[in-house]
Amino acid sequence: PRISARRSQASLASALAVLAENAERHADSPGRLQAAVDRIAYRIRDVEDFFRFCPSQGETPPGGGTIFGLMSASPPVVAGVLIRRLFTERFGEEFDLEPGHAFSVLLALQEYPANIALFDFVVRCPGVRQEYLEWDDAFFHGMAAVQTLRSAVLVAPPGRVRDDRGCVGAASGVYGVRDSDAFFVEADLCHAVVGGLLSFEFRGWPRAAIEAGDEAEAALRHAWLAAAELSGDLRSFPSALRKVLAFVSSAAALLFQRDDAALNAELWTWLHMLASSPCGSFLEDVLGACSVNRLREPGDLRALHVAMHGDRWPEGRVVFDRAACAEVRLLFCHAVLLIFRMMELLPHQAGQPPRFVARTVEELRARFLAPLRKALDGSAASSWPPLRSAFGALTTVVEKGPANAEERQWLRGARDAFFHFACTEFLIVEES
Repeated sequence: PRISARRSQASLASALAVLAENAERHADSPGRLQAAVDRIAYRIRDVEDFFRFCPSQGETPPGGGTIFGLMSASPPVVAGVLIRRLFTERFGEEFDLEPGHAFSVLLALQEYPANIALFDFVVRCPGVRQEYLEWDDAFFHGMAAVQTLRSAVLVAPPGRVRDDRGCVGAASGVYGVRDSDAFFVEADLCHAVVGGLLSFEFRGWPRAAIEAGDEAEAALRHAWLAAAELSGDLRSFPSALRKVLAFVSSAAALLFQRDDAALNAELWTWLHMLASSPCGSFLEDVLGACSVNRLREPGDLRALHVAMHGDRWPEGRVVFDRAACAEVRLLFCHAVLLIFRMMELLPHQAGQPPRFVARTVEELRARFLAPLRKALDGSAASSWPPLRSAFGALTTVVEKGPANAEERQWLRGARDAFFHFACTEFLIVEES
């Protein structure tokens, strides 16, 4: 037993050395790093091995001599590769850690705030999530993570962000395989950070920040604007974009309740981004797809999935089950609700130059009116009467421009009716 324990410890120390070497060598190549991790993953047998100290003959690897320490001290994408291949794919989408290990994760979150890949533990481990929520500065830490995510995406190689084609080979690309299908890339950090903030336990944060005011409200605003900018950067990743749209839409309703000059500067920056930048292209794509798609049968939703993701995978290559159907409909609902929010906020113009407001409204009309009219006359509206009502309301208000008080009340009623329809009927996918 003693010899076996020594061999196990030596094997673990060797694995740590190889991981540290490859993490440094392939920091800019997730594909090669993943291949190196796969070759030695068998040496790590259980959760305890991640937190066990591994003495080294030479210089101590980054992170203090443990595999988890190496994950913590690595750049976010490198850490994401290690966490996905060694943790998530072994222990499942959700797992629990012993209190001592959970405490180590929380310390790492504090010590390495720039490593936003560690948010994956907050998302997947209920114990870590519960302890994280009890931090005094958890809210500010979470909001800063969104801005760090935006910075990470900005410096990422264009091939891994704009085209989702930075790592896969030519043969794989022919069959529609993307980086995000095979490797951990910057968009996966969005799933960890923004997906974590959308968890049920975090639902009270935006309202609490608004009520606290001052620093908390400013932190939420800055995180919200960073997320809004991500919607243009991650347009090749609809699954990540759905989370961004959900966060932006829900927070906007709270952030801009008041017609305040200071708030309106950021509001109209966002509206101008939607009108004139790639940030709004995804909403156009959603409206265009539902003009020729009934959104009813799994085949319809599969076709919408292909239209949104732009993939060219052969039919049947991906299992399209009830969860996938609901996911596609949910993505559609977030896009429609975001357009409702956008139009409800147009009357907030205090402190904004009239010419800039008029130009932005005209650009919004030019971008969204034609797609909304097509959606109103399209297949989805014919198949679902509540969708026809929602598209009719949006077409009317986009064509007319900023609504008065009475029209705003009517628009909120139309949005609430769509929301009720989505929750009680549209998002409930029956067995085929």
